Amino acid sequence: PFDYLEGGEHRGVFRDYLDLFSARLGVAFEAVPTLESDHATNLWVKTLEYARERRCDFISGAVRTPERETYLNFTNPYFQVTQVLIARSDKPFVSGIEAIQDQPIGTLIGAAITSTLRRDFPRMRLMEMEENQAADALERGEIYAFVVALEHSARFLNERLPNFKVIGKLDYPYPISVAVRNAKLIDELTFVR
Repeated sequence: PFDYLEGGEHRGVFRDYLDLFSARLGVAFEAVPTLESDHATNLWVKTLEYARERRCDFISGAVRTPERETYLNFTNPYFQVTQVLIARSDKPFVSGIEAIQDQPIGTLIGAAITSTLRRDFPRMRLMEMEENQAADALERGEIYAFVVALEHSARFLNERLPNFKVIGKLDYPYPISVAVRNAKLIDELTFVR
């Protein structure tokens, strides 16, 4: 629901925010196509690559990380995402990820939460993977749980019910900002309210 292409058109919540920014700033934004596969994760990795290579000026929705700050500036956050843990339906509910820190945990390739978890739980076995690989990894027991945005978990669970369930919520803020490479543009976007 956040950011996707439909019939070649940029859609989703982040696009709605871009339309507001565009109206406020009096500028038009043009999407830079990065779609080279059907996998949203590959699309995200490609988006970060384009930003790093200066092939695009900004990303409509990204989480600030130290690594990303080496090539991007960030506006004040405009959206909050809740991250949850999905596991097989036979797993118990947990109060937080620290309760299963000795288990292998799956995260999306390139997701900001991965670097946060690595910082806070240096011995945690994190396995980056595509979302479509997570279900199989869960079923085979290769990972105990998979970290995903609450909004994306509904689609994930609908495709594989009754095999999986949400077993917990991460108590980490996941603030979404516009990430830009141009200091002038960041100053303008910072003041959009």
